Amino acid sequence: MDLKWPDNVIPIFQPPNSPELNPIERLWEHIKYELSWEHCTTLDQLRQKLYQFAFKSVI
Repeated sequence: MDLKWPDNVIPIFQPPNSPELNPIERLWEHIKYELSWEHCTTLDQLRQKLYQFAFKSVI
């Protein structure tokens, strides 16, 4: 299979499973750090903590 792309597009090789190249991985690292001391016994509690964290970070 031969891939074709326009001349003005330069393909960049990215190795698989490279979290340092994926920006969302840095966000998850920050979220895990912030919530590491929280104790949630239900999924609803975890959702509430994530919701609070998300709005605390935005404001």
